[in-house]
Amino acid sequence: MDYKKGYKYQLQKDEIFVLGEAFRFPNPRETPLINLTDGVLHVKKYYAWDGASGPTKDTKNSMRASLGHDALAQLMREGLISPSLWRAADSEFYKWLKEDGMSSFRMWFWIRGLKSVKGA
Repeated sequence: MDYKKGYKYQLQKDEIFVLGEAFRFPNPRETPLINLTDGVLHVKKYYAWDGASGPTKDTKNSMRASLGHDALAQLMREGLISPSLWRAADSEFYKWLKEDGMSSFRMWFWIRGLKSVKGA
């Protein structure tokens, strides 16, 4: 049997995110399925991620944010961008939740969850 354990979702088409100034670099940052060039995060088809972490439910208005945040976290883990960008990544996460229509009440809990994971 051939399978991968640990991921719930696999992207079926490319997703593009326009990021803030903190993510503008002179040279591209790339993995086989992620490209970050001049503030544009391109997550390619077949990228796998596990949705939101923690005791929460994945919903339509959280999927894009969890995808983008996981891709940025992977770039940090692989040393392609500085871990000092965690706060900026969290801000992007919040922005995506808001753009996708999550209620302010629920967003507050998600952001609190991110801060507690990082010990902020």
